[in-house]
Amino acid sequence: AERLAAASVVVLPAERLSLEQRHAAGASVLCAVKWLRVVCDEGHSLGGGALTHTKLLLQALPAERRWLLTGTPAKETSDADGLSSLGSLLGVLGDPARAEWPPLARRLLRTGAGSAASQTAERAAARAAVVGFLAPRMIRHLKRHISVPPPRRATVVLETSPSERLSYNSLVSYIRANIVLTSLEGAERGAGADVSLLHHANKKSARAAIENIRLTCNGGGKQVATLSPEFYSEAVEWLNERYHAPPHAVARCRAFMDAAQAGEPLPCDKCSLPLLLQLVFP
Repeated sequence: AERLAAASVVVLPAERLSLEQRHAAGASVLCAVKWLRVVCDEGHSLGGGALTHTKLLLQALPAERRWLLTGTPAKETSDADGLSSLGSLLGVLGDPARAEWPPLARRLLRTGAGSAASQTAERAAARAAVVGFLAPRMIRHLKRHISVPPPRRATVVLETSPSERLSYNSLVSYIRANIVLTSLEGAERGAGADVSLLHHANKKSARAAIENIRLTCNGGGKQVATLSPEFYSEAVEWLNERYHAPPHAVARCRAFMDAAQAGEPLPCDKCSLPLLLQLVFP
């Protein structure tokens, strides 16, 4: 809470607010700070009638001022739904006069009796009452009225964390192994070509691999291999009977497969980098 209170600005996505409300043991640490101003972008998303975890936390935050930013405060297509949405937003803001809104909204929606002139006058009066209520609470800015200073750009090289380096190296080594093995002479005639990331049928997998490389540089990730008992036994059997590998090599292969399933990296014999996924040669 002290670190939050010392910050000039704290930026959080709505998803984090929802998680804080769902998983925090007791009150969220965000509620331990008296905020000067709580600003919610895309505020219209809070206008639904459902009581969400995000709404609950926003209403619980101690704040001197609350702002909702939106270009469409009432996105609904019908007047009734739009007015109801505005009422929900008043509740999120904690407006002390929000109880006055439902009668104003009902009056605006009511179809009055009497002559056309009297109905027009009543509707104009209802509209004026709604506008009078909302005017002190809503401020409209147009793009042409806003002057935005030019951006200041700077390139900052960030040092990767141990977790990011491990994930990046493991993933890149896996992709390189896929391309090398499926490009060997004879692979194009066997079962190897169709599993290559360079194969036209695997465009989706190739894009996912590139995206995963990007993600590993933004926090790393835990990579744990899965290996069925049947494949585990088959690998040991092939090393013993087909390739006649020495006992120490079989033991090393067992150690690697056990470590891979536990998510523990082992150093590569070739490059010495600790990797989660490696190639095993008999």
